[in-house]
Amino acid sequence: MITLISGRRKKRSQVVYCSIFRNEQNNEGYQNRISNRFKPKIKPLPRLLETYFIRQAFKLQIYRHGMRWSDKDLRHQMHSEYSWACFVASPANNFVHQLQGFLLLRVIEDEAEILSLGVKTRVRRNGIGKYLIEQAKLFSTSHQIKSILLEVAETNRNAIGFYKKQGFLKIGMRNNYYVFSGKNKKNALIMRLPVKTG
Repeated sequence: MITLISGRRKKRSQVVYCSIFRNEQNNEGYQNRISNRFKPKIKPLPRLLETYFIRQAFKLQIYRHGMRWSDKDLRHQMHSEYSWACFVASPANNFVHQLQGFLLLRVIEDEAEILSLGVKTRVRRNGIGKYLIEQAKLFSTSHQIKSILLEVAETNRNAIGFYKKQGFLKIGMRNNYYVFSGKNKKNALIMRLPVKTG
């Protein structure tokens, strides 16, 4: 299930939705913290809208190993008990929502990995990516996660610069990790963001 965590008006009347982390025995602390910080209180997101967001996220997702996840695979990842997702949408009305950006996080013990982060091209540099990272930090702090990891193509300078501004540090490299077509291979930088817990 995905829940509404922010009804505050942002640029373009954006609304933020986040999923409940299923693999957490005590989600109450996180949910209470979110509820106290944002108004209105958490409300369930209809399954139809969730499916709609996942289909739009499929179009925004970062290419992994030269290809996107299929719609089915992406849905499976987002519904995993080890995953947490955050969506930023601009509602045109009560029935139509346009996804502006999303982040998908996978948690393994006390570490989290950003599996995919996408922002619609025409709204980039409007703070959506930064906001998604901030939500990932808040989630991680609330769940005693010590660091957030990610992989990014060595040639993607814009993304690397963005992640550095958010506090990520380069910790390693995976050679020829991304295979885009035939012999077109690119190295992947491994970056890590320490998270203050407690």
